Amino acid sequence: WLLPAAIDYADPSATRFTQEFLTSLAHGATEGLNGQLVQTGEPVFLPEIDPQSLIALVKPEYRAHLTQLPTHGLIIVPLRARGRVIGTVTLSRLQPGRAYTPADLAFVQQFADHAALAIDNARLLRDAQLAQRRYRALFESLAEAVIVFDDQLRFLDANTSALALLGYAWEELAVLPVSAIVAMDEAELLAEFDKLQRDGHWQGELEVRHRDGRLIPVEAMATKTELNGVTAFLASWRDITERKMLRRLQEDILAMVSHDLRGPL
Repeated sequence: WLLPAAIDYADPSATRFTQEFLTSLAHGATEGLNGQLVQTGEPVFLPEIDPQSLIALVKPEYRAHLTQLPTHGLIIVPLRARGRVIGTVTLSRLQPGRAYTPADLAFVQQFADHAALAIDNARLLRDAQLAQRRYRALFESLAEAVIVFDDQLRFLDANTSALALLGYAWEELAVLPVSAIVAMDEAELLAEFDKLQRDGHWQGELEVRHRDGRLIPVEAMATKTELNGVTAFLASWRDITERKMLRRLQEDILAMVSHDLRGPL
């Protein structure tokens, strides 16, 4: 569908009438003179025309508008952006006596090309902002700690769960290297990071340092990815403190049972 975006006449009453008239109708993207332009990409150039002849060219539902505002000349050009027609610009002359010229057509098309690029850039920005908000909402809703870091082992992002796990505010964590949080000696950390870079993924258990200095065992998964054209790494950490405690408890019980079986009273 083609939707009216902006309408302006020298006479405010004509602007109001046209706004009310056009918003009351559905405009198919393949119908009428505008639809013809959308399909072909070619401008409609009627430098001088008898209003009654134009009325005969349009669909019946538009005739009331042309009767109220007789049109003596018409230019419709495409809004073109990145090889696509994203809309149209229409220029109409309500007074007889001066025909549109090819220079008028060229000027309107140039204006439309600049406008189309601005509109398309605004849409891309809007889409990027929407995608960012969706990403952030999903990122923050995850129960598991998730961190993002770069190939220099610097933190790029961390969700609320990660900050809660580590006890840091983001402003504090952002200035620390990953090596300050992951409890491995430097050689081991670099070796495991090399595996992640080479294989594109890594999984295992490790310990991370809380802000108060205690070590927290986590089950970790990391994936190599790309953010805004830059290589980055996405990691999730699941606190397995209770699992470790349960495992030690089971081992202690088995050791006690084994001892009792070897040396019964």
